[in-house]
Amino acid sequence: RLSEEADRTARAIYSLFGSMDGLLTALGVRAFVLLRQNIEALPITADKVGDVVAAGVDGFRPLAVGHTALFEIAFQRRDTYSEARADIPTAAMEAWRPLHERIGRLPARYRRDRTVVQAGWEFHAACEGLAGIELRHGASTRFPDIWADTLRALVLGWGQTR
Repeated sequence: RLSEEADRTARAIYSLFGSMDGLLTALGVRAFVLLRQNIEALPITADKVGDVVAAGVDGFRPLAVGHTALFEIAFQRRDTYSEARADIPTAAMEAWRPLHERIGRLPARYRRDRTVVQAGWEFHAACEGLAGIELRHGASTRFPDIWADTLRALVLGWGQTR
């Protein structure tokens, strides 16, 4: 199907990517490159909590709902992180770097006993869950607010005592 839509032969696709694993690796890497670019394009403001929330609402969400096939390859396939696709984890870590920088700007009380990376995993889990729900239920004008409210509650919750 890809070769038909790209107006190329299957042989040309395979010669470019080497194999189906090569193609899926390229697509997975592309998803994380887009995610990184989305987050890096967001302004850094005086609202440190808002900047973290924006990374999800205006960084992660557009990838998930605007590039659903790439989202599925990068985040929902069990075999995405196989040995054959070793470039994907590297791209993923690069994509999360600007999020980690935003989390690192939060006052220390928001991190308490969690590292920036641990907080990033919690944030990632929330984003992935929100994306899955939105994709299953279809577009709604309410979803950006649901994302923002959920992610703000998560980040503000980090600042609460345990």
